[in-house]
Amino acid sequence: CNEWLDVIGSAVTGRLLERTMRISHLSQRGCEHLAADYNYLMNVFSALGLSGHPHPLLKHFGSLVVMDRDDLKANIMSRRTKDGTVGVIRAAEVRMAHMRGVDIS
Repeated sequence: CNEWLDVIGSAVTGRLLERTMRISHLSQRGCEHLAADYNYLMNVFSALGLSGHPHPLLKHFGSLVVMDRDDLKANIMSRRTKDGTVGVIRAAEVRMAHMRGVDIS
């Protein structure tokens, strides 16, 4: 049963993060709503007691949507590498910044 729930949890997390990356613009209210959605899902996973859930990327995205705009920019600029896993995470952070209207230049 837990293996099945783990697969479902991974699929739901992946789909949510994939759909998040398709958002073209996030207002402050949109950020608050998305953060509430992320928190709800994290609470469900925690209540189910699934190991490895909520996924660290879900937690990270949850922090990005509520992070102060200047802190978001500083966080992204501190990661100069575009290689490997760090590069993929940085690209997602840059995408989130663009959705929020934060200039990363």
